[in-house]
Amino acid sequence: MGPAAYRFADFLARARQKYWQILPLNPTSTGHDNSPYNSFSAFAANPLLISPELLVREGLLNQEDLASVPEFPEDSVDYTKVERFKKVLFTHACEQFRHGRGDHAGYDRFCRENAGWLSDFALFVALHRKFHDRTWADWPEEIRYCRPDALDVERTELAKEIEQEQFLQFQFQSQWLPLRAYCSEQGIRIIGDMPIYVDYDSADVWTHPELFRLDTGLRPVVVAGVPPDYFSATGQLWRNPLYAWDEHRRTGFSWWIRRLERALTFSDYVRIDHFRGLVACWEVPAGADTAIRGQWVPAPAEELLSAVKVRFPKMPVIAEDLGIITPDVREIMTKFNLPGMRVLLFAFTDDLAGNPHAPITFRKMSSCTPVPMIIPRYGDGSRQLPGRLIVSGSDSTSGPGCRPEICRKHLSGLR
Repeated sequence: MGPAAYRFADFLARARQKYWQILPLNPTSTGHDNSPYNSFSAFAANPLLISPELLVREGLLNQEDLASVPEFPEDSVDYTKVERFKKVLFTHACEQFRHGRGDHAGYDRFCRENAGWLSDFALFVALHRKFHDRTWADWPEEIRYCRPDALDVERTELAKEIEQEQFLQFQFQSQWLPLRAYCSEQGIRIIGDMPIYVDYDSADVWTHPELFRLDTGLRPVVVAGVPPDYFSATGQLWRNPLYAWDEHRRTGFSWWIRRLERALTFSDYVRIDHFRGLVACWEVPAGADTAIRGQWVPAPAEELLSAVKVRFPKMPVIAEDLGIITPDVREIMTKFNLPGMRVLLFAFTDDLAGNPHAPITFRKMSSCTPVPMIIPRYGDGSRQLPGRLIVSGSDSTSGPGCRPEICRKHLSGLR
């Protein structure tokens, strides 16, 4: 979020771009391959994105603290090395904050405004470290069940660690909001990304088990996934706990409203990943080895989105509708005027007229992105889209199903 991010915003403006689509900003962990779709929190942000340069400007670090920056790879992220480097800087910056530097009034205000999730998240992270990164389901019973007396003891013991986590969340927001404002001044809107499900090992499930389908031992009864398709003969088993929709209804979907409010603090629009799961989800028995034994179970999309529309009348939501989408999903999208997604990389096939990703076939209320949010990388550096393209450093239009002359002709019509 430092100088390089502002330079990128300048680049977008020079290129006359109007939107910057980002991955989820939630914290990542090495235990989940640093995927932002598997996070400790649906509300917290990733402190690894905090800029040391901006901490220097605020007086929380000295320029000398940045004198020994490790040599990082240029074409990928070494998360372990980044985390090790920034951990030292963050600890030092927090110590400076404790000694009176920084915006203490802003910090106090931030903590008050985010009290609904911040202190629980900070305690969760501190406990996770204390128990050597074991999942919360393996913590001592009185902590696992969030018994108030036990948590009070832990909050006292871990006060310093909790304060640092809250401090880092404050710093993230303090750096991101000016960047967002700068983008807005340049005419650039930010499209955020919201994973539909949360991770079982998260502050959200630990503190609000009633919102998820867990048994009396707080273990998932059923988990999320998708059925077998051309990507996988056994489907995809994600293992996220599914929602206890009756409880969400009872509370007026307040957890979802708060989650969207938080996401829209950082972006102008929010893409909901796997949107079809709000209409019907693939429910797999917990403990299954594959997703084959799952079944489609209805979800209350219409009720949920009606509640969202009351809070956000303009519905700043984009539905990720890639893959096989059934008519009931289209009906919900139409009713709430939600744009779907098209991917330019999927467009250039022989059958342009029958390809929904080809620009000539776009419907109203469509958002187009050049590539999917994530493309797997292989050992030779190439990226493979099943049955479609191989994208490498120099030959991005070669591969089965895509003819270069079609790409050139079709793109020329977009100028």
